[in-house]
Amino acid sequence: MIRCDTIAEVDEVWARVRRCFEVGALAAGTTVDFTTQPSLYREFRHDPDLAALFETHAKTVGRTFPDYPDKLFGSTDMGNVSQVIPALHPMLSFDLPAEDGNHTAAFAAAAGGAEGDRFVRDGGLAMALTIADVARSAPIRARLTASGN
Repeated sequence: MIRCDTIAEVDEVWARVRRCFEVGALAAGTTVDFTTQPSLYREFRHDPDLAALFETHAKTVGRTFPDYPDKLFGSTDMGNVSQVIPALHPMLSFDLPAEDGNHTAAFAAAAGGAEGDRFVRDGGLAMALTIADVARSAPIRARLTASGN
C-alpha cells in the first residue's frame, strides 16, 4: 500500500515502486505480474472556517496544536466525503513524546485513563461550540449549505 498526501502523488510513487519490482525481478531472473486496485481514499480537504473555529474553541479549553503541516495522518474515507461537502476532521493530541504516538502502549494507557476522558470532553465541547458558531453565522452557514465544496 502506498500512502501520500494526494492521489496524484500516489500515482507518481506507484510508478517508481513498480519499476523497483520490475528491476528486482530482472535481477532475480524471474518476472513479476501486477494487479492493482484503484486508490480508495481521496485526500482530505479541511474546511477553513470549520477548522479555524474548532481550533479556537479547543485552545479555549486548554488544548494545544503542534506546528504540523496541514496533512492527514493516515487514511480515511472521510477524505472522500470532504471532496463533496465541507468537512472537518479535527485531531487532538496527548502530551506524549513523539515516540509514544498512536498505536503504542503509552498512547493506549493515556487514552484509557483520565487524560483520555479529558480528551473526549474537550473534543466534544470544542465541536459543539464550533457547531453553535456555524448556526449563529449566516454567511458561514450559507456557504456550507451551498451546493459543492
